[in-house]
Amino acid sequence: MVKRRPTPAGEGGNFVVLYTALSVILLSFFVLMNSIAVPDADRRARAMGSLGEAFSLFDDGERTPNDDAIKPEALDLGGGDAGDLADLTARFSRRIAALAGGDGVEVQRGHDDVRITLSGALLFAPGKAALNDTGDLLTRVAAAAKAFPGTVRIEGHTAATEGETATAGWHLSGSRAVAVMRYLHESAGIAESHLAAAGFGPYRPVGDNDTVAGQDENRRVEIVFVGASRWTEERSHGRG
Repeated sequence: MVKRRPTPAGEGGNFVVLYTALSVILLSFFVLMNSIAVPDADRRARAMGSLGEAFSLFDDGERTPNDDAIKPEALDLGGGDAGDLADLTARFSRRIAALAGGDGVEVQRGHDDVRITLSGALLFAPGKAALNDTGDLLTRVAAAAKAFPGTVRIEGHTAATEGETATAGWHLSGSRAVAVMRYLHESAGIAESHLAAAGFGPYRPVGDNDTVAGQDENRRVEIVFVGASRWTEERSHGRG
């Protein structure tokens, strides 16, 4: 008969502790890799902060290297008006409010962003990328953009009927976005580093392309104030 050597007291418990610690480290590593894989500075900063607290990487409450990325005070002023951030917040909010409710203009506040949707019919002839005479509409949009101390992204969209192919519509939407961006830069003096443009063609419809009304909805330009909802909320709480 073969006798089994008795397991020393506590050996099994030590193995369980070691295995659990290794599992937690691996899980944290994959969470960190997932956050870094997404081009979102806020998400990266939050992940780094959580890991730093969990493993005591930063002593005495020291900030993580990317903490400033999630603070409104750290936003690049770009082409923004002179003045402190409290004044900029109030000015930006007033100018967004003045735009809301206009014909062919829709203002939406998301979790992070503020988005102004402009009807394409106000800005461009069907199939064209040259700006119409828009009156004071883009001037008022420019005033809001100039008061915002962050990135302003212009997104162009077309109806499925614009262009012989979807790719042609994609190029048209990009040209329209660039036309609006150039107006904001050249006519309003907003810094180029403050602006971005993107074209989505017919690939993000909001209406039914089989109807004229739906095509009119899809033919649009959206001005996105990146992070504006969070920024204005945090600033208003700070003043309170």
